[in-house]
Amino acid sequence: MLFRRAELGYILVLFAMRLAPVSRVAPMREMSMIVGMYFGARLLKGGQTLRRVLGSLCIAIGVGVLALGGLSRIGDEAQSDKSQLQ
Repeated sequence: MLFRRAELGYILVLFAMRLAPVSRVAPMREMSMIVGMYFGARLLKGGQTLRRVLGSLCIAIGVGVLALGGLSRIGDEAQSDKSQLQ
């Protein structure tokens, strides 16, 4: 059953990459690392919680920066596409 979920997740990522720019979808895939950190710390009683939280914050900040940077580039691309049509 786990294999089917992994396949479905990958199919959803590929579908998202068709709808949105890869530069915005790919960083969001890395958010799964944060989910893994949470379950590793809580359910499996993994050590080094502070180190894991700091790493997760770095991932979240990086995804946010890429998402915000991607938004400004999308607007620029849309404007350049309009100017090419005229």
